[in-house]
Amino acid sequence: MSEYYQQKKKYNEKYLSKMDEIRIRMSKESGLKDAIQAHAERRGESVQAFILRAVRETMYNDTHPRMLDSDREIRQRIIEQYNKAEGD
Repeated sequence: MSEYYQQKKKYNEKYLSKMDEIRIRMSKESGLKDAIQAHAERRGESVQAFILRAVRETMYNDTHPRMLDSDREIRQRIIEQYNKAEGD
């Protein structure tokens, strides 16, 4: 292999050593993969960004009291602050 590819491989290994990985499997017949991709695209997000946001929001909602729909703007600001604190 060329020196370029050796350096690239070394960089990739270093980068990946700092990352955790979770794999999600779903039935092809469910159509969920396409629905997730389409939803993320509509929101201008990558699939990964959408899934991480969905997980964070769900975890937040599961651990914080519910608010009225009229408090949606305040709730969104709280979620944004929570995401920043979690190392968004």
